[in-house]
Amino acid sequence: TGHQHALVVEQMPDGDGYYTRGIFSLTQIGRQLGVEIDTSDRARSFADIEKMVAVSGTFSRAGAAPPR
Repeated sequence: TGHQHALVVEQMPDGDGYYTRGIFSLTQIGRQLGVEIDTSDRARSFADIEKMVAVSGTFSRAGAAPPR
């Protein structure tokens, strides 16, 4: 299998979109925690990611800084 990563997003305080918090290696997190992380529910293509975004709402404009 290939590398497994998680894209972590957080909803904007006003509820109007999301911003990216980070992209993390699930393999590394699992190794550090000493656990196996289930990756069966995952996107297999950019089209899958686009579908997930469409269902969950809109992302903030590219390059927008997260609110403080």
